Formats: sequence, structure tokens, C-alpha cells
Amino acid sequence: MSKIQQVSAIGTIELARRLRAHGLIDNASIRAIDPSLLESVNTLDAQGDIAHTYDAFFPESWIITLWQEAQKNHPERPTGFLIGKTIVRDAYGVLAGLIRFSDTLGQAVTTYLQNIQYVNESEQWHYSKDSRQITLAFSYPRHKPYPSNAVERSITAMYAMGCYLHGKKLPLHSVQFQRKAPGYQALLEAYFGCEVAFSASCNALILPAEVMDWPLQPPSALLDTSLTQGKSYLTTLLRMSLQTKLNEKADTLLTPTFTNRVTTLLWEDMAHYSNSDHVASALHLSRATLYRKLNQEGTSFSSIRDAIRAELMTQHSGLKATELYELLGFSDVSSYYKARKRAQQTD
Repeated sequence: MSKIQQVSAIGTIELARRLRAHGLIDNASIRAIDPSLLESVNTLDAQGDIAHTYDAFFPESWIITLWQEAQKNHPERPTGFLIGKTIVRDAYGVLAGLIRFSDTLGQAVTTYLQNIQYVNESEQWHYSKDSRQITLAFSYPRHKPYPSNAVERSITAMYAMGCYLHGKKLPLHSVQFQRKAPGYQALLEAYFGCEVAFSASCNALILPAEVMDWPLQPPSALLDTSLTQGKSYLTTLLRMSLQTKLNEKADTLLTPTFTNRVTTLLWEDMAHYSNSDHVASALHLSRATLYRKLNQEGTSFSSIRDAIRAELMTQHSGLKATELYELLGFSDVSSYYKARKRAQQTD
């Protein structure tokens, strides 16, 4: 049985909301896809809490249908451009949180491409670079019935996100689309500030090579309440971060020592396994036996936990202590500050 492709739930909800706001689809069209989608769109419009959707997924067919309906209803409207040029950070869900910990545009692009599955795994980006320019080429799999407005949106959104992250308009050598030239070509050229070629061999943004070394705005300038609605988003962000770190350290954790088993549990869920009783229970040991076995391996539970906490505190320094302390298993903010001070003194 083939895998059912899924896409970001919050991205799908935000797309439906914005298509409706632009008069490109109506409630009946959204309800026909699924009544729960219309309910989520209405909740988002009313500024209700839909933070539970940040790490949820919907069938890919839903988002394809949204694009197809908008294209069918208004084939001459710059639908993809209208949706793509406005940055709605929530639409990127967890990926938005991961990107904002980058230092340069190049790091942000790399993070995006490595974690595209959190948005839409069917988005295919190819990055190439020479001494003069970098090319970001985009496509969907040929067998997926995405219309041209979806491609237009992805190209525009990638550029808009880059400008937003850097805080200034980015220069472009050119923009290319495989589709035929639309009636609003001048609108696109005015926005991108360069030549926009149509009937090209690929869909692509072509930028000066040095752009990838340009810095991002400080994390504080990129984070606002719209990105962190409720603790569930932050929990998801940290969990994804922990999983990324765990994957990076997988090779060093292959040896089945108790140190590695405890380390793996802590990387999987620091909030839960910062309590040694929970670790002992997961390993089917008493706490005393756990401590004795770690001591035999020349370490201790607290030293393993504190080292991982220190690494996470450094990685997530852009978050407030009041947002982070519980996720790292501290009982209160004061304990978090004391641990961070000890970690800084050790460094």
C-alpha cells in the first residue's frame, strides 16, 4: 500500500483562510474538502487558539484542491503572488521556529530544505551555487496535479521569507517560471525588481552568491506572540529540536551503555526525563540501581542531564526563561537561572 502524502495542517488552514479573504474561494468550497477545515479556518479568523495544529498534518489532497479551486474560479488573478508575498509566520509551523535560530540566510535556507517535510514533502527545491550566483530551483513531482498558482506562491514566498529574515529587500539577478507569461507580468517584475522570464526551463530564483552570507535579524525581532500561541507550540519546537540533535548524535549513542540509554531518553524528552525516577522506570530499574550503574561507567545522572540542558539553553537562548524552564524540566524560573549561571561559569 502506498503512503498517503500529508502536509502541514496549519499551512493548509492558513492557505484556506487567505484564499477566502481574497475572494478566491468560498465557505462551500472549503466545507466540501472537509467540514473540520472550515471550522479551523473560522477559529483562526476569530483569533481562537489552534496551536494544536502546529505539529499536525492533513492529507495533501486538501491543499491541492484549494489551489485548484482558486485557479479554476479566477484563472487570471495573481493568486500565488498574493498569497506568497505576505509572510504569515504561523503558516510555517514548527519550521518557522527552527529557521529563526539560524545566523545567516544560507543557514536558514539549508534548515528549510532539510526540514521541508514539516510543511509539504512534495515541495522540491534544488540549490546550486557558483562564484557569481546561487540558484534556487523549485518544482512539484510531475504526477502531482498542482496548478501554476501553487508554484508561483512557493517562489514568491521563498523570496519574501528571505527578505523578512534579513530585514531588507534582497537583490535578484532574475526570476524564472515555466508557465506562460500572465497578464500581470509587470506586477511580478515590480515586486521582484528584476527580469521575470516565462516559458523557462525551470522555476527559479537566481541571486548574487554573497547573499547567503548575509545576517538575519536578531531572534527578538523575528519572534512575536503570533508565532508562540500557547505552550504546545514551544513544546513542539523543542521536541523537534531534540529529535534533530538526537539524530545528529545517533552514531555516538549506538553502544548500549547505560550512559547512552539515559542520554537518549533525555534528548527525546527533557521535560519528562529530567526526573531520574522517570528514567529509572523507563529502564525498569530502581533509582539506586540506575545511579550505581552510571557510577560504574564513570558518570552520574545529574552530570548527563546538566550537560544536555546547558547545550539546549545555549541553542535556545532567544527564548525567554519563562517560556523555557518547564520544557527543560526545571521546577521554577529561579532554578533555570541558577543552572544557566553554573553552565556559563563552566564554559
